[in-house]
Amino acid sequence: MSRKQILGGLIALGSALLFAGCNAEKSKDKVKEYTDIQSQIESGNQVAAERQFLEARAKTMETDLERRQRFYQAISGTFEGSIQVNDNEYNIRLTLTPSLPRYVPTGRVRTVEEVASDLTNLYLNVQVVQWNPQTNFGSVGCLITNVRPDIVKGRINVVSENCPNLYSFVIVDDSVGIGRLNETGASTLASAIAESRVDAVSHLSGRMQPTSNASVYSFSAVRVQE
Repeated sequence: MSRKQILGGLIALGSALLFAGCNAEKSKDKVKEYTDIQSQIESGNQVAAERQFLEARAKTMETDLERRQRFYQAISGTFEGSIQVNDNEYNIRLTLTPSLPRYVPTGRVRTVEEVASDLTNLYLNVQVVQWNPQTNFGSVGCLITNVRPDIVKGRINVVSENCPNLYSFVIVDDSVGIGRLNETGASTLASAIAESRVDAVSHLSGRMQPTSNASVYSFSAVRVQE
């Protein structure tokens, strides 16, 4: 083989190796580009999935909040009645006020933190006053905050070291009749409120127990003000 032929072969081989090297680099670049795109897609899918999960959780919490607010609004107001203590009959007034106004949906899906804040800060303020209707003197009363009713059983327990008495009462349907502490009726009424079949509670029935002794006195009250 002549020197010229050998030189031509070396040049051809070098060109082939150079071309193959360029193709390998391009292949690596393509693989990296594809991997980057796939990673972005997977990252985007994960973010979307997390967002959907949080939105679904927020909606579930909104449903729970709405049910609680519905109950709070149904019992919100002033109730008056009477309570027999030994030989004396006293008047009793209970004023129930929710700590937060009812949230009105705007169509925007709120964050989990926003709904959780409402659930945490929603409670009842309960003011109880008892007095002798003959004299209007010697009244006793207290204001208790952070009262959280049992919205399933329709029961409210009012207990505070600042209050001289313990109060436990349930919501009462008109058909049950005032003066009866009916647990089953209270649960049924609570369900009706949750299902938006009842907007407001008209009667309360309960018991009062002084902190100084073991006596228990029954009372009933009717709504007098929204």
